[in-house]
Amino acid sequence: MGEPGGERLRREKAGWQRASFLELLFDLVFVFALNQVSVRLIHDPSATAEDARMIE
Repeated sequence: MGEPGGERLRREKAGWQRASFLELLFDLVFVFALNQVSVRLIHDPSATAEDARMIE
């Protein structure tokens, strides 16, 4: 079957881990870009895909 307590060790390794600075920065940039696209589409609903690529 395995070592006693081995099940507990597997659960501890699969637990929560803190996000790295790079992951948090990527999330922030992604949310900001999504926000900019959303604001642009709210102001001009007829915006084309080419317009969406040119974020101010």
